[in-house]
Amino acid sequence: MNAIPPRTLASLLRSPPVRRLWLLLVLACAVFTLFLLHAVHTFWETAETYRRSHLREMVLLARNQVQPVLDELAAGAYGRDHALVLVRERVRTMIFNDTHGPNYIFMSGYDGTVLVQPYNRLMEGRSGLDLRDANGVAIIVELIRTAQANPDGGYFSYLYTPPDSSEPEEKLSFVLPIPELACYIGTGSYLGDVHAGERRYILATAALAVTVFVLLGLTFVTALGALARRGAELEREVEERKATEQRLAAAELKYRSIFQNAQEGIAVIQDGLLRFVNPRIGEILRRPAEELVGTPFTDHLHPADRPVARDRYIRRLNGAPLGTYPPVRICAPDGERWVFGTGVLLEWDGRPAVLVMLTDITDLKKAEQALHAREQQFRAVLTQAPFAMALLHPDGTLREANAEWLALHGLAEATGNPAVYTLGQDRYVLHAGLHGLAQAALAGEAIATEPLEFPPDATPDGQTRWMALRLYPVGGAPGKPDAVAFNLNDLTVLMESERERQALLADLSRANRALSRAQRHLKGVLDAMPSAIVVADAADRVVLWNPAAERRFGVAAPSAHGRPLVEVAPELARHLPRLHAARRGGAAVPPERVVTPVELPAGSQPGTLSRESRRVEDVTAIPLETGEEMWGILRLDDVSERAAMEDLMVQAEKMASVGGLAAGMAHEINNPLGGILQGVQNLRRRLLDDLPANRAAAERQGMDFDRIAAYAEERRIGGLLDGIRESGERATRIVANMLTFSRRSDPSRVPVQINDLLERTLELAVTDYSLARNYDFKRITVVRRYDPQLPPVRCSASEMEQVFLNLFKNAAQALALRDDGPPPVLTLTTAVEVAHLRIEVADNGPGMSPELRRRAFEPFFTTREAGAGTGLGLSVAYFIVVTNHKGTITIEEAPEGGAVVVVRLPLA
Repeated sequence: MNAIPPRTLASLLRSPPVRRLWLLLVLACAVFTLFLLHAVHTFWETAETYRRSHLREMVLLARNQVQPVLDELAAGAYGRDHALVLVRERVRTMIFNDTHGPNYIFMSGYDGTVLVQPYNRLMEGRSGLDLRDANGVAIIVELIRTAQANPDGGYFSYLYTPPDSSEPEEKLSFVLPIPELACYIGTGSYLGDVHAGERRYILATAALAVTVFVLLGLTFVTALGALARRGAELEREVEERKATEQRLAAAELKYRSIFQNAQEGIAVIQDGLLRFVNPRIGEILRRPAEELVGTPFTDHLHPADRPVARDRYIRRLNGAPLGTYPPVRICAPDGERWVFGTGVLLEWDGRPAVLVMLTDITDLKKAEQALHAREQQFRAVLTQAPFAMALLHPDGTLREANAEWLALHGLAEATGNPAVYTLGQDRYVLHAGLHGLAQAALAGEAIATEPLEFPPDATPDGQTRWMALRLYPVGGAPGKPDAVAFNLNDLTVLMESERERQALLADLSRANRALSRAQRHLKGVLDAMPSAIVVADAADRVVLWNPAAERRFGVAAPSAHGRPLVEVAPELARHLPRLHAARRGGAAVPPERVVTPVELPAGSQPGTLSRESRRVEDVTAIPLETGEEMWGILRLDDVSERAAMEDLMVQAEKMASVGGLAAGMAHEINNPLGGILQGVQNLRRRLLDDLPANRAAAERQGMDFDRIAAYAEERRIGGLLDGIRESGERATRIVANMLTFSRRSDPSRVPVQINDLLERTLELAVTDYSLARNYDFKRITVVRRYDPQLPPVRCSASEMEQVFLNLFKNAAQALALRDDGPPPVLTLTTAVEVAHLRIEVADNGPGMSPELRRRAFEPFFTTREAGAGTGLGLSVAYFIVVTNHKGTITIEEAPEGGAVVVVRLPLA
């Protein structure tokens, strides 16, 4: 390299051009520094925006997956707990890849309970309120606050240690509330890789800046050196110019050879004539080159292109910069050909001329025309397509949108039907966040989406729409298409129809469930009814046979269904005329009472049920209209107990009349009894008592009173009179007991001595007629084991007297069944327990089996033959003791045989 003289270098540095170059260098460095700072800031914003968008898309996708469950919850198909279980199951399966590997969707309740934590299942069901980050911030508390404050979801960042690291990193989480279940779902991502990328980007940018600054400095120094050297070389260039001109003359011959053999057509045009043409021009025009020299150049052009070519030629001669010539058509013997040329102004033989270089592009033009034809066909398809379509170009612009696309975007009216707009201006791309799909399609990937819902605020007409997106690469090389066909298929009508279908299916499902519930309720009512229900079709075949009918006829429902009534239960044959009458008349036939003799499975031992009984039923026939034919219902109500009760009421009326007669007779008997007792008392006083009046009367009659008294004593007249008196008093007590028993029961509670009440009841039992007819009560030995210190107990004396009388009667009847053995004994025992008074009535009769003791207190249950008892004695006693007096009554087996009835009455 030649050395630069110092004086030349100093002069160069002080020159204005070099100073401007210095200022330009400083400005370039400043602008480049600002650009680098902006690039770093843009990198961070882009990375964070992408990460936020990715987190939001994952959570919204999870929300869409659980939305059907929330819809069922809102419709009432699911309970809240069941819906929460289904949502947790779906959220737990949502796993996706992140920079740290597999990531997941978490779920927590507003109360802090962790509901879904796929990578730490032990936390599920526990409270996460104590979970804190590296700075002590309560993570779950802040996530709950963020979810509740942002109905559309919100972000929250904190420091947390990744699973594969020991150092905490910044983590960004997005949470979305689910108010229907009082919880939220969300996901998070560590930003360590973003910060690391930012640092790498800053370092790379700084290195680039240093490199650029160094290169600029080197360039500047190199330029200065070049300028200095250029100044030094100018002198040498002047000296070398003459030698160069000499070499040019020699080179002209060489260049002419090049022109002659060039593959491009070269011609010189002067005064509108061809002054020089190379052989390639002759080949293009299909004529010898010699014939072309001297001919006007416009004669070889297509008439339509001649004015333009002439104008450009004149302007070029005038020195106007025209750039590249447009393709023009030339006329050749074999037809039109297309050429592409450039023109350069030069001197030819000392006069101005234009050097033209032509390239034959006929084949390329034909291919272009074919491509244009295909493009026109594509545009026709695009314009007439029944769906919205536009072309997405690699620069992010949407062009060639058809009418459907413009109408769907509201662009025809709003923006004057623009031909081009950017992807970032598309309302549907912005709302659904489809930039990533668009970039994937521009990378050569075919994209097809499921129907997406766009709310009213995302559509130009304010209506909710459903659309499916299709993006197909068009032309270009693999991975680098020329454009992407962007289709929007409006499926709103189809989705609305699907929603209506789903709503109809939901209504049908609810109706089916309601029908099933009604059927279950009806079946439950029929199964629970005590009445035997039999439903028969028009051919008298069994359609329904409820459990009561199974118990009544002893035939299971599966065996009865479909069989004729008379075959299943022959005794139903007599009810068929009533069933047919109900079907013919279309109205229920009034119930008919039917008495059926039955054979009860019992032995012949004493104390068991009688083998002969009857069943009384009310039979009702009801028609049933099914829409196709008339069915019939037979309802059989067992009213045996009610019939027995009606008989008992008749008997009770008779007994009430007899009680009234007995009361009247008792009053009538009391009058002569009073006269007898009074007469006996007067006889004793006037015959046996040593009274002055008696002695005076004897003396007046001439008799000695002492001798009269001796006579009466010898004849035992006093004893006879005492016997008459005692018999009269006993008759008086019997009449009093009869009057007391025949009166209406007094429910009032008063203190009563139970020992005295037992004695009065025994006196009444001895004179009872029914007892006397069945057994002589006087032959029974009564053993009294009374507690002399027995306190009085508050009770109804008349009701308890009824209880004891029934117990004495049952004991006497049991003793009457004995044919041999020890003498009959009735033992009465009273005693005081902790809080009760205990009364025992025991007999040494045949006793009672466990089955009889279990059923003894049932109404109408009796072991006697028909007509001998009502079966109400012990049930009435049970009612009086348990219900009216809050006591207990039980039957026990006596240690030495027989039965013991134990009555306990509360002392307080």
